[in-house]
Order: sequence, then structure tokens, then C-alpha cells
Amino acid sequence: MRKIRKLELMSIFSFPFLLDGCFAPNKRVPTIYEDGFFKYIYRGENSIYQDINDKAIVIIGFTDLGLEQEAIDIPREINGEPVEQIGIWDQSHSHDDTRYLESKGNVEKIYVFDNIKTFYFSGFESDVFLCSSTYSLLEQGIGCKNLFLYWDLFFEEYETIVDDFYIKPANISFFNYYSDEDYELYRIDNVIFGEKIVEPIAPKKEGFLFKGWYLEKECINRFDFNQIPDIKQNSEFILYSGWDKE
Repeated sequence: MRKIRKLELMSIFSFPFLLDGCFAPNKRVPTIYEDGFFKYIYRGENSIYQDINDKAIVIIGFTDLGLEQEAIDIPREINGEPVEQIGIWDQSHSHDDTRYLESKGNVEKIYVFDNIKTFYFSGFESDVFLCSSTYSLLEQGIGCKNLFLYWDLFFEEYETIVDDFYIKPANISFFNYYSDEDYELYRIDNVIFGEKIVEPIAPKKEGFLFKGWYLEKECINRFDFNQIPDIKQNSEFILYSGWDKE
């Protein structure tokens, strides 16, 4: 099991501006757009980035409708353009040029998927769930209250830094299961004793119809989201997607 020194990790989190390339001296103010739950900019309209996709989207806030939600999924795209980042850090260190994503309103949980490459939060009170089995926090900025990771990743890489950075393993894992050779982590979540699991947005696969979530990969016993799950302490509760061919 690989251990990470706390000092090394703290140093990386303290200087995330080193990760995004050189600062461009002629700054432009990016246009802020709104769509559904989100406020966003295009990275190509923000001169602090040099080697980027002009159409890549950075989510920098929530709309009034977004702030009314209790849980929000960060989308993979908006209006057909890829969403790749949450919040920005201007390398000039000027407070006015820093646009962290801030949590206000009713938002309690935010689900971040593997399309997001970098994220910056500030005083974030919502719980953040990194729904990826390969995510590396050593390349990101953080600043949220509770950051939940995929269970296996937590124990392999972050066991030594829980107290400093509030990183926890999520106790619910959803696997998008197609066959013995074809499955992926679809989502993670966390529930406390006595809570019900919230059913996630159904996955999609061309040529197949999703038929629900099951307690085993063979899809024998379908899970009832109206029931309170029996999750043992310090254990993971796994659900598998079921499919029928169209």
C-alpha cells in the first residue's frame, strides 16, 4: 500500500497555480453564461489558460434554479460542449480574478464525474463525491467540507491524510455492469445509519434497456430504494446495473 506524506500533499494543494501553465499578462474578462442549474465560462475566453480547448466549459457557480436543488450532478457537457473543470484559480493571485465554486442555497450533495480534470472550491459546505475509480487528488485543488472518494482508491492512496483534508470513503458504490469484461464505476454516494439510498439517474447503453439496480452482478435480487439498506460499519454497499437487449 502506497503512503503519501502529509507535507508533500499540503505543498501541492497550497500552490495549485503551478499546474495550469504560464500566466498570460494580457487578461480578458470571460463572459459568464447560464444554463439550467449552472453558471459557466469557456476556458478559451479566459486568458490565464494557454494550452486548452477553446470550447471546454468551466462551471463557476449555480443559477437560482440550481441553488434550489438538494443534490446536483455535474454534467459531462452543456449545449454539446465538454465540461472539464469546476472553478478557476487565476495565477495572478488577485482575489478579484479567482472564481471558486461556492455552495449556498439548498445544495447538500454534488456528484463530480471523471470528465472533470481540475476543481477549485472555497468554503464549500456541500458534500462532494468524486465518482471515478482513477481520480488523483494530487493534481487538483480542494477546499470542501467533506470529500468522498471511491472506497478502494481511498484505502490505496489517501489513508494517511483523512484528518487534514476531510477525505472519506463513500459507503455506496454503483457499478455500471454489462459483462465480466465490461463494467465501470458509475457513481458513489454516502448514507448514514437509518437513511435511504437515493436512486441515481439511470445509465444508458446503446442497444440495451436499463432494468434497475441489483445486489449482485448476476442481477438476481433487485434493490428496493424504498427500503433502508443494511450497511455494516466500515464496509461498502455495492449495487450493479441490470440490462436487457433491445
